[in-house]
Amino acid sequence: MQKINKLKIMMILLPALVTSLHAETFCVSNGKELKAAINIADSNDQSDVIKLKIGTYDVLNFGFRYSGVNEDHDLEISGGWVSDNNDECGMIMLGDTLVFGRSRLFPFVDTDFSLLTINSGSVGNISISNLSIDGGESFDSDSAGLEINIDSGYSGQVLVENNVFRGNSSTKGAGLKIEGLFLGEGSTVVVRNNLAYNNESESPIYINLGNASGQENMGAYIVNNTVYDNRNYAGGSISERGGLKVKVNGSSRAFIANNLLWGNYNNGINGSDLMLEGTGYKYLFNNDIGVSGGVSADEVSGNFSVPPIFDGNPLNFRPAPHSAMINAGTMPPNSPQNPPLFSENWELSTLDLAGNPRVSDGTVDVGAIESDLIFIDGFE
Repeated sequence: MQKINKLKIMMILLPALVTSLHAETFCVSNGKELKAAINIADSNDQSDVIKLKIGTYDVLNFGFRYSGVNEDHDLEISGGWVSDNNDECGMIMLGDTLVFGRSRLFPFVDTDFSLLTINSGSVGNISISNLSIDGGESFDSDSAGLEINIDSGYSGQVLVENNVFRGNSSTKGAGLKIEGLFLGEGSTVVVRNNLAYNNESESPIYINLGNASGQENMGAYIVNNTVYDNRNYAGGSISERGGLKVKVNGSSRAFIANNLLWGNYNNGINGSDLMLEGTGYKYLFNNDIGVSGGVSADEVSGNFSVPPIFDGNPLNFRPAPHSAMINAGTMPPNSPQNPPLFSENWELSTLDLAGNPRVSDGTVDVGAIESDLIFIDGFE
């Protein structure tokens, strides 16, 4: 029997893509077309934009894989596209309805691969946006959902934004795993506005970056994500299991801000919602964290530990009226130094995960979805 998974593409949001004049653009509507587009992008020696129409994408054999060999160009993969006049992928469908469901066609058939694997070249930006990655399973150290492997000396930006990781199972990084042992000049990783829940792993989101060319302006920005209600059944130390895991070494840095990290469990008891490792410098600002583990952050400000209250359905993930998450985030500086410090060189997205304005009352909320303050004010 074939081993089949699905990568379910949902409408969440995506800002308008800025496409290279020399990029090849693909519009796909099923798994076969997506695999063919990735295979062409992997060998055409130019930048590529792959647009996925709203729908369901079956993953056959060993998942969707981009090797990155000799492809030192930009790669953008995004979901949520719909037809607009004569353009099959002419418009992004924005909406705040998030639809989840177990995506395996055969839930009792084991699989052992990542649903989507991206390997970088030495340069070229990588952007993965507006996907719901659901039902992956891997029995080794690979991610079951999205895995991005950064080439040694890579100089570019990796952006993972506005995605949902649900129902994936692996040893670590079940939903998202990003690894790079040595970052080149100007290299950054941005993980922003993502939701990870109901995954089975010691860390549903795992980011591991090594040394960075002896410079101090490279590393990871992990901003406005929600990592909630994930499980680990592999055992081990309570402090080592649970939610977001970030490891940076040497001159690589990690800026972790405005995230909701809560309710992640290890064998039925509270695990570590945030696990920090490595010798690299770490900033920890304005996060709602249940339980922390690992090493201490180097700079800490504005963090709190208050159980999240969501508006209506617990899986809505929108802060309820008067939630502690509302307006509790930190904003990028208006007047950074020139050149900016690492902790100043970041930005918010324009919209939240549900397609609404990222900032609705002057200050950003904590988590992937912004509160609806117009609704809240109307009932005060």
